[in-house]
Amino acid sequence: MNIKELMNKRKELMSKKKDKDLILRDINREIDIVDAEIKKRMLDEGLSTSSSDGITATIKENISPKVRDWDALYSYIKKNNLFSLLHRRISSTTFNNMVASGDIPDGVDVDSYTSISFRNKE
Repeated sequence: MNIKELMNKRKELMSKKKDKDLILRDINREIDIVDAEIKKRMLDEGLSTSSSDGITATIKENISPKVRDWDALYSYIKKNNLFSLLHRRISSTTFNNMVASGDIPDGVDVDSYTSISFRNKE
């Protein structure tokens, strides 16, 4: 296949994928509705687990951080040497801007790769 044929093949595949994604989105929406109803009924009945025909539902309380003062958090992390609280990545956008201006932070290498992007006119 030449490039034009490959591009048309890709367009056809993306169209099929979009159709499947729409179907999957609808199924996921239905799953979310059923899950919410199961959760509501279990809570109403005071159940933390429920089983039926090989499927088990478990309700549990979860916690997640919600930072209200980043400066205080950074100070706490530095003071207690708890850098493990942070993800080990840096902002690509800020880094790209720094590289464009010729300022590369210490301890960071620039890794270059080639990518390809596509746009449909439709």
